[in-house]
Amino acid sequence: MIGGDASFGDLLRDMLGVLITLSWFAPASDNLSSGARRTVKSVSVSLLLIACIPLIVSVSDELLARARFPVLSDFETPFEKDRWEGGARFAIDRAIAHKGKASLRVEMDTSLYSGVSLVYFPRDWMGYRHLSMEIFNPMPDAFKITCRIHDGVHEKGEQRYDDRYNQVFHLLPGWNSLRIDLGDVLRAPVGRRMDIRNIRAVGVFSSRLPAPRTVFIDSVRLE
Repeated sequence: MIGGDASFGDLLRDMLGVLITLSWFAPASDNLSSGARRTVKSVSVSLLLIACIPLIVSVSDELLARARFPVLSDFETPFEKDRWEGGARFAIDRAIAHKGKASLRVEMDTSLYSGVSLVYFPRDWMGYRHLSMEIFNPMPDAFKITCRIHDGVHEKGEQRYDDRYNQVFHLLPGWNSLRIDLGDVLRAPVGRRMDIRNIRAVGVFSSRLPAPRTVFIDSVRLE
């Protein structure tokens, strides 16, 4: 009724709220023995702490992201995998890295669109000239990927192809340095200018690959 989506997690959190209320505030809890009350209260507090773990992780990563900006993601801090989402399988990889100790391994399949998007990062890119990233192609042949960038206006609209930035790159074998002029990003939407103060996502994907491909993404940053 308020525009949200129900989930099993919502139900569990509601049940936890009931347990906390009954164990700490309900008059009926006075009928329990002191040992039983302590046990129930300890269980409710323990479950509350467990339920808060995702929030603690999210806040911690938010603080790290702000402290390390203009680096958007280089996989050198905990929880960075959660900044990404997408249809492709992906994981932190510590065997291959352009700089530092880790990169993001992305396993793209042969579906219509397969890739990942960086969706959690500081949104205001005003004052920067380029978005750069390093992508490693471990195969001996080149192939195409697309990088897309969109803002908050795009998310709230019809999400048309011509209302965002789209650029095809040829990934050669080995490390590839992708450098995107933010002036081009600013002018990319047809009929308006990109809201560079409210960038919402950076996507990297391929379309209809003849065979699955794996790439490694590292050092996503503004310059």
